Amino acid sequence: DQNKLDDALTYLYKSQDLMLKNYGEDYPTLAICYCNIGHCKLRLGKYEDALEILNKHENRLETLGETHQEIGKIYAFLAKGYAMAKNFQESSSCVEKVLKIYTSLFGEGNGHIASVYGSLGHIYEQHENFELSLTNYETRNFEEAETNEK
Repeated sequence: DQNKLDDALTYLYKSQDLMLKNYGEDYPTLAICYCNIGHCKLRLGKYEDALEILNKHENRLETLGETHQEIGKIYAFLAKGYAMAKNFQESSSCVEKVLKIYTSLFGEGNGHIASVYGSLGHIYEQHENFELSLTNYETRNFEEAETNEK
């Protein structure tokens, strides 16, 4: 619902202002706040705004560590934004980064990994690269089966 997303953005901006005032630009939780602002903008269909925010603050998330789950999220949000903006090369590049991060965090045969392969399949399908799309959808199905066996 748009009203709820607008309310969420209002609170996220208030939170951002408080963190900046009290802790400064290098506060790690501030990076997560920027990520959430970008996500809300994506859900509102404001892809250019979302991409600007996410790209601008991507390096701040690196303060959390190279393989932190939040870094995977920002790349997932960037991938979605780029896909919506029809920039499939950037989108698939971001999803590949998510795959690398999530594989190091969760290992193979995990629901997170299956989701990433599904995203890649969707991106390649939109880009009309049906062979890569099918390969990624099949890998997603394999990963989901591995997850269900555990």
